[in-house]
Amino acid sequence: YADSLRSMRQVLVDQEANFRRIYTKVDSGLLNFQRAGVAVNYKNGLVYISMKNELIFTGGGTQIGWEGEQALSVVANVIREFPGVTAFILGNTDDQPAKGGFKDNWSASTERANAVVRVLRNKYSVDPARMISCGRSQFRPIGDNNTEDGRSVNRRIDVVLNPIMDMMWEGKIPGK
Repeated sequence: YADSLRSMRQVLVDQEANFRRIYTKVDSGLLNFQRAGVAVNYKNGLVYISMKNELIFTGGGTQIGWEGEQALSVVANVIREFPGVTAFILGNTDDQPAKGGFKDNWSASTERANAVVRVLRNKYSVDPARMISCGRSQFRPIGDNNTEDGRSVNRRIDVVLNPIMDMMWEGKIPGK
């Protein structure tokens, strides 16, 4: 039993070091996009990437622009390089009524997340089994919805890189 605990503790230590390497790679790869609204953070063993809709999408819909594709290529390269990683693609909106043909903010956030997943799969060959797409609508704001600047930061795509837990329980280090 003690050997099993030591082994699991070592897996967790190795996983932490591995995800710090992933964070460094993503952060340096997206450095040129920070002024356009990209933030990269490492917290609780996960890598969080936040990208403003204005960077990713053209015209407020689901069409991904050239600059958005360039930022997503960095994310795709990291996901492909580290096979023990799963990516959660999370769409977020502000609290204003949805425009552009969307029924509501749930639809807008979900369709934007789906558009990102499609680009990662179709253009950058990321394995779709390693991505999860979902919409959070207006319910996870990071800015004040009473101001345009606040609403602008709330309209975003978050990518959360997670270890594949099955690999950890088997004693494998995700991404190694």
